[in-house]
Amino acid sequence: MSAKIKFSTSLGPILIEFLENDFTELFLAQLKATAARSTCIKIQGLNNASKLKKVWDQNTVDGLVSQIRDSIDGVNNIGLCFPIAPKNVVFIEGAQENRQLLNRLHRYFTTGQESLKQWDYHSTAMFPVDVKTCYPLFTKLIHQINESVHKLESFVPSDRRIKFPKELGYNIVFNVPEHDPAAPTNDGYFYYREIPQEYYKFFSDRLTHDVWLPLSEILGKDYKRAYWDYDDPTNQDVSINKLYSGSMLVSNMSDSVNPDLESWLRSYGIEPGPMTVGMPLGNITQGKDLIARLSNQTITLEEFL
Repeated sequence: MSAKIKFSTSLGPILIEFLENDFTELFLAQLKATAARSTCIKIQGLNNASKLKKVWDQNTVDGLVSQIRDSIDGVNNIGLCFPIAPKNVVFIEGAQENRQLLNRLHRYFTTGQESLKQWDYHSTAMFPVDVKTCYPLFTKLIHQINESVHKLESFVPSDRRIKFPKELGYNIVFNVPEHDPAAPTNDGYFYYREIPQEYYKFFSDRLTHDVWLPLSEILGKDYKRAYWDYDDPTNQDVSINKLYSGSMLVSNMSDSVNPDLESWLRSYGIEPGPMTVGMPLGNITQGKDLIARLSNQTITLEEFL
């Protein structure tokens, strides 16, 4: 019998029925653990292109650049030799180089955080010191770089993103305060769990489901984001989901089979299919029409059925 969960909202109940497979059993166990620690559950509408385009503000840009440079100085001071010199972090209004600089900064963050030994998987160069001896400071500094990069992205619009069909999706997010996603709590709980390789068989490009793993829960970028960013999808940090937390995406996933996106993937030798679309979890059997009306509102997990 399929597992179900019921949310209560200000507009009525929402009922989700899950697929019957080995992965959804893991997912539901994580959902229960995360829900038990969550302070609130919120429905978040996905950003569309208009929300990611801001008028250039030189003072704000300069402030973010200064933060990145300071963080790079901090990384260098603990002997980890960041690949970009602080003085070379420069953003000029309208410059084509802005996008690729953002891509490089983001890639060094994701690769450094994931590998804990190198900045670039395409390079043989390794960290000159053992990052484990300075991990708290290391991860704090590179997360500061990443946060500033994402703020700068709002000032570097992508024509691909602007032209892309508006995203019609909503994340159901469980907010767990004061957690380090990479570290367990005292009772062994991790906010993120890694999808076991043997469960990759459950990824799908069949758009008959409307509840999926969120594409945002990834250390690097999903393929759609890489397309918008003019990034190279063959990089190791560009992929479909590798992690799950208990949060969910409500979407028909049609934008993941966009013809322009698929053509671009093929140009890099990547054949579109299940591993470029996502992991389905199930379907909303009651209250689907309420989701859009509840965007940015909190809801309550009432019961498991």
